[in-house]
Amino acid sequence: MSFLFPTDKSERAREILEMSNGPIITISILEEAAYVGLSLIYGCHGFKLRDQLKMKLKETARVFLERLKSFLVEFRIKLLSMPEDPDLLLKAVEAYRLLPNDAAIVAACQYYGIEKIATFDSDFNRVASLYVIR
Repeated sequence: MSFLFPTDKSERAREILEMSNGPIITISILEEAAYVGLSLIYGCHGFKLRDQLKMKLKETARVFLERLKSFLVEFRIKLLSMPEDPDLLLKAVEAYRLLPNDAAIVAACQYYGIEKIATFDSDFNRVASLYVIR
């Protein structure tokens, strides 16, 4: 998100992406990016965001979604499907005390043998099997 919405971490996010040779993300990461972006645009979360989206898609939201699509293409980002075994996610929640979406990312990393993750989310520091790139 630091890349799509300017923050103090945007420059570092760009550096990390440019160092990568076709990064990989899970569909849950894409979902989270879309949700956070739309939440920022509409200034609300959860059911209030759902209700706002039902009424009308703001032009700024449409532009954001297009930027998100362009971002995926520009950096040749590949999407991984999530493992079908729900036990992997539930074990990650329990073992690392993560929110379900973060646990899904850990489960996918473990399932696909991914050992490095680029994130500014400090919760992933609790996962010994992942090397966090910041």
